Amino acid sequence: MRRQRALNLPVMMAGAMVLLAAVPSVRAETSVSYTLGNSTGDYVSHAIDAGFDVKVIPVEARLDALQASSGGAEVLNQYGVALTWRPVSLLSFKYKRSGVKDTTFSVSGNELGASLHLDGLIKDKLETRFDFGATALDYGLRVNAPALDGLVPDQRRQSFGIRQDLIQGLSLYATFDQYSYSRDPVAIARFLVTRRKPRVNAAFSLVDFPDLSRNYGFSWGATDKLDLDFSFSQTDSVIGQRQQTLRLAGTWAATQNASVTLAASQTATGAVVLPNGTPLIDEQRGSTVELTLGWSFN
Repeated sequence: MRRQRALNLPVMMAGAMVLLAAVPSVRAETSVSYTLGNSTGDYVSHAIDAGFDVKVIPVEARLDALQASSGGAEVLNQYGVALTWRPVSLLSFKYKRSGVKDTTFSVSGNELGASLHLDGLIKDKLETRFDFGATALDYGLRVNAPALDGLVPDQRRQSFGIRQDLIQGLSLYATFDQYSYSRDPVAIARFLVTRRKPRVNAAFSLVDFPDLSRNYGFSWGATDKLDLDFSFSQTDSVIGQRQQTLRLAGTWAATQNASVTLAASQTATGAVVLPNGTPLIDEQRGSTVELTLGWSFN
């Protein structure tokens, strides 16, 4: 019964957003987007993101969901439901419930976050924000694999981020994530990396036992209608595998309420060598293209 309620949570959240949006006295801003992605290795993904910003009680609710398939078979399914509360201009708080299923694991998580908005303290028009987060992820097996009994750990993540406007329309940002596990994940990570299709899509990072990840980027409002975002991310796994991704995205404001985003990324996943020098997995490279259609309603 508990699993069934968790799976219905995104549907319940979406229904609540629709009901709230239908009440003129509380409606502030509603947004929704759909993203179609295509990656090397015949991966195809479909994602939705919806948000409702209740200005009267400074709360924003968001729902996101993603489904990815390869060769016509589903290989990843994930969702997230988040609430952000900003009681004062200086501080905001976030809670997110998430779930991920791939061909091996079912992962459920709870995330708590806090942001310090220094621009709200000094009444500056240039944003200065520090983000702090802690996430607990519980892993469960979806397959009958006796070799993995007693090896599956749970994951904990600590996050730190910063965003700074240099001038109006130009921002720099960086995020850092450190991971820890309830038991040593090296053995299970090595076992899995040789038995499933190589992954060059960053969407799978939650179930591939990362150790440390960093993301750096900048956003630029090139024109009144065009926003550009460029980022570089790097993730090191517990078995010494490194994944690096370059991503460029452009968002065009087609109308006052509709936008189109085209994003392209190149990902390189490094080789893994055992301590005795024996190759475990070769280097892999791939690309991803994403098309997002977004709408907002005031």
